[in-house]
Amino acid sequence: VEQGANTHPEVVSALVAMCLASGARQVVVTDNPCDPWVATSVSSGIADAVRDAGGILRGPGPYRRVSIPGAKVLTEANVLEEVMAADVVINVPVVKVHGSQARVTISLKNLMGVVMDRGYFHRTDLSRCIAEIAGFIRPCLTVLDATRILLSRGPAGPGEVRVLGTVAAGTDFVALDAFGATLLGVKPEDVRHIQIAG
Repeated sequence: VEQGANTHPEVVSALVAMCLASGARQVVVTDNPCDPWVATSVSSGIADAVRDAGGILRGPGPYRRVSIPGAKVLTEANVLEEVMAADVVINVPVVKVHGSQARVTISLKNLMGVVMDRGYFHRTDLSRCIAEIAGFIRPCLTVLDATRILLSRGPAGPGEVRVLGTVAAGTDFVALDAFGATLLGVKPEDVRHIQIAG
């Protein structure tokens, strides 16, 4: 949590509780992190946060092979079945820089986690693939965790962390990414996947 590399467990806990209070039959939290899922969910505090709030935590898989309509590069992908079957998808990214050509990891890039072969993104056109999976999944709501943001050595840190105590939410994840980029000192027009998605 201190490194600002993952969504804050208190943000996840509050959101799970709010969904249940609003009448959700169940709230499933899933992730497909770069490091082993079981260890990451425990060390991040997410596992305890989800359990304590009454949610269900599920690891990555199984996946379903799908076609991505209108895509130019990511025409097919193996996407998490849990996400495909959900009545409502809420994306809850942390705001952080990324050392790759993506420059930032916010809501659009966070959706790479629903795809099994993320290496394909890097082998082809990372920015276009990010925009294309985001256009396919289209979360109903995005909750941007800027309680603390990672300003350097992202995506995993450790790096410079700034505590902002900010959470922003909305249905326009492109606008939220543009806002999040400004928090990191990055111009949204300099982030190619934000431009493509826009």
